[in-house]
Amino acid sequence: MSPKRNRRRPPISVPRRQPQGQRVTQSVPGTPSPAYMGAASADVSPSQAKDAVVFRWIGSWQFLLLTTLAIITGSLAFALTSLFRMPNLPNCRAIFWPTASAAMRLQCAESYADQGNVDFLLEAIELVEKLPDDHPLRAEIDAKVESWSSQILELADDRFHRGELEDAIATAQKIPPHTAAADKVESSIRRWQRVWAEGSDIFEKAKQKLVDGEFKDAFGLSVQLLDVSNDHWSTTKYDELTKLIGLAREDSRKLGKVKRLASQGTIGSF
Repeated sequence: MSPKRNRRRPPISVPRRQPQGQRVTQSVPGTPSPAYMGAASADVSPSQAKDAVVFRWIGSWQFLLLTTLAIITGSLAFALTSLFRMPNLPNCRAIFWPTASAAMRLQCAESYADQGNVDFLLEAIELVEKLPDDHPLRAEIDAKVESWSSQILELADDRFHRGELEDAIATAQKIPPHTAAADKVESSIRRWQRVWAEGSDIFEKAKQKLVDGEFKDAFGLSVQLLDVSNDHWSTTKYDELTKLIGLAREDSRKLGKVKRLASQGTIGSF
């Protein structure tokens, strides 16, 4: 018989007992290790962490509430400011002026003048001019009257440029005579009349050239309107004249065609 082989038994592994109080951590596939997570958190800079906190605050309901309250408060403040700045014209109309104070007169006059209208500016001047010359507010009143008179002259000049010569002259002549603006009224009126006559003369000459069939000369005159120091003549009347020249040329072309066909005896084909 063959001798028996001694078979060794494999050693039995006995699991080690973990010390009490220590947690057993098992790694799960696909889960980053604590060491990796610590390294990742170490890569976040303080500024990035601060930005993250700010973004979370912006998206919170507290931020939305504060923003809404700020918008409502701002809108209310703007509305109240606009309300107090509005001229109180109805109350000014109801005041009994013989017993009104000078401060009230000046306040209402400023409200009238703020309308930017010639009639309101004249009312404002009339309202404060009734105060005596030795009034303590006379210096302030005189400065206001000078400013309002200059505005009236500017509005008159605007009417002149809109083609309203007669209205411009009538408006300028309403300026109080004792103001600095009144010293410019006569010179302004003479300038307006001279410029107006210049534009009118060019326009009438150009129209006559159209009647005579001299379209080139008419166009040359129309260009001269661009140099007239008045918006009405240099724009409105210039456009009107160029349209007339275009229509006259078209009519002349058609008339020439009719004459040629008539001379050929084929006018029926026109």
